[in-house]
This record gives sequence, C-alpha cells and structure tokens, in this order.
Amino acid sequence: AAAAAAAAVGGGGLDVGDDEGGGGGGGEIDWGVFFAILLWNTSGFDSAGTCAAEVAEPEKSYLRAMVATLVLTVLNYLLPLSVGVSVADDYAAWRTGHFVEVGYMVGGQWLAGWIAAAGAVSALALLTSLLCTSSRALVAFADLGMAPRALGRLHPQYGTPHVAVLLNGALTSCLTLLDFEIIAEMAMCLYCLAMLAELLALARLRVTEPQLARPYRIPVSDRCGICAFVASPCALCVALVAMSGQAASALAVVVIVLTFGAYALWRQRGRGGGGGGGDAVHAESAAVAAASGGGGGGGGGWVR
Repeated sequence: AAAAAAAAVGGGGLDVGDDEGGGGGGGEIDWGVFFAILLWNTSGFDSAGTCAAEVAEPEKSYLRAMVATLVLTVLNYLLPLSVGVSVADDYAAWRTGHFVEVGYMVGGQWLAGWIAAAGAVSALALLTSLLCTSSRALVAFADLGMAPRALGRLHPQYGTPHVAVLLNGALTSCLTLLDFEIIAEMAMCLYCLAMLAELLALARLRVTEPQLARPYRIPVSDRCGICAFVASPCALCVALVAMSGQAASALAVVVIVLTFGAYALWRQRGRGGGGGGGDAVHAESAAVAAASGGGGGGGGGWVR
C-alpha cells in the first residue's frame, strides 16, 4: 500500500531501474524491481509457521498476531513515506537509504542519525529472526536424509540448530556484495517459488489428508474453499516470477532444476534402500514443508 501510494504520487517521475546520477527527469519504471521490493517489504509471514509447534494455542494467537502485525507494518511504511514524499519531492533522486537524507531535511543531524541507527538495528533484527526460522528448513532436510546429519544438530543447552544457523549465516553474508535491488529481486523470485510449493502443498494436503493433525487450520472447506484461498496468491507469485529480471530468472531456473533433481535422487534412494516406503504421504509433506521453511524435529511445525 505504501509503495503503491508512492508510485501514484510520483507518477512518471519514479525511476526505479536507474542507479546512476541524481534527479534528472523521469525514467521508465522497472515493474519487476518495483513489485519485488513491494513484496519484500510485506513478506515473511509464512516464516512464523516454522515455530507453530512451539507456540501456545497457535489456532488463536496466530490470527491475532498476523492481523496486528499487518496493520503495524502498513503504518510503519505509510507514515514515514508520506512525510518523505512531501519533503523530498524529487522522486527520481530517491535511492537506498534516502530516508536518512529525509530525516536530515526534517529534523537535522540528530534525526538523520536516529533513522540510520534504527535502520541498522531493524536490519540486524530481521537478519537474526530469518536466520533462526529459515535454518529450521535445513534441520528438516537433515532429518529426512536429504542433507548432512550435522545440519540437524541442536545446541545442548538452548535447543537451537546452531550448525544450520552458522552455515545459513555464512552463505547469506556472501550476498552483501550485491546491490539491494538485485538481492530483493532474486530473493523474492525464490520466495514466490517457495510460496507456490507451500500453497500447492497446502491445497493438496487439505484435499488428500483432511484429518491430518495441524497446529493451525485455515478455516475454509477442504476442497473448493482451500482451492479458492490459494488461487489468487498463486497467480500473483507466477506474475512476479514472470516479471523478474534476467539474473533472477536464471537463478529461478537453476533452483527449479536442482530442486527437482535432488528430490528425484532422494526418492530413488528411498526406494532402493527399502525402509522408506511406509508413509509416503507423510514423507512427501515433510519434504515440501522443509523446502518451504517448515520446521523439523518437533513434528507438525508447519501451518497448513
């Protein structure tokens, strides 16, 4: 909502795709980057599903928490953005970190410093929370035999997957060499692919396994209701992937090929080993949960 408001205010002068120079005239809007950053600003709600098994009464607390978080998120973007576009009306000059300059225009050096410090703390908090939640997927892969067992180790005192967190953090740190726009576009392209896997698995499991134990159950019917529920977000995910740039599209193709290849090898190894054929639906749903950020180890840590 906030980014859409900025586009409406800025009109043709919003230049998302040009990284060069300051404000000289309006350029073409790079809609792929625009919607990638818009989604990036409001994504991540599904990460809470990895902790569902550790939350008291998730069927009640999740809905309240998500509604409150959505309202706060929109206000958190809309209010400062409204002030920013009213003070710095050269929208083509807006770049990453421009809110620090806006703070300087509004309140001087002290406000600019506070905005910079708050941005750093916010980025660190987001990084640590996402590392903790996404590392659960590596633990689930290790539990399923799809990754080295070392990734499934839990800290003896805190019970956290410290090996997976460290590996996840090391790989994530390599992305700091890229521009923010490229990171956001690539991340959201992969995020949309993961969301498609989650949503399609959600619909399939609600149809084929309606009685499966779930920490949280979306209050719609098991057939038409759940299909209608996932239709629009699936369409949005496909649209955003289609609008992605060349780098993000190439990465998406590589990830898809590697994912299906690894899954085929895992299934083949399971058949050859003999012992994995008992509960195929449970194994498949657990694999999809792991691929989309589902929690491993505790059982049932995925919101369905």
